[in-house]
Amino acid sequence: MEKTNSKINFAILSDYSKVGTKKESIYKLEILSGTEKERKAIRRKIRNTRDNIISAFNSANKAEKKVIANKWTEFAKGVYKDINVIFEANTTDDKAAQIAEFVSNVKKILAEK
Repeated sequence: MEKTNSKINFAILSDYSKVGTKKESIYKLEILSGTEKERKAIRRKIRNTRDNIISAFNSANKAEKKVIANKWTEFAKGVYKDINVIFEANTTDDKAAQIAEFVSNVKKILAEK
């Protein structure tokens, strides 16, 4: 009986190891058309825009942050499948932390309305 349990546990573990291995785009499919080279250029432009918005947000005063947060939400809804998931798995830890903090701050500001 113990052998059966160990086989079951191994099967369960092997299933969990497959979770998250499928690469899925965080972007809406409608905006990624064309060749792979064109899609890569679009993703690069989106990331640069995101980073510029985060930089502007971090250096803005409270009133400006509200405006930027609203514009960001409008932009993100048109680009990302989920506006709370705006970076990919291969993003550096520092950049991911900066983006997560930005998303959290935008949520706080929009909740103040």
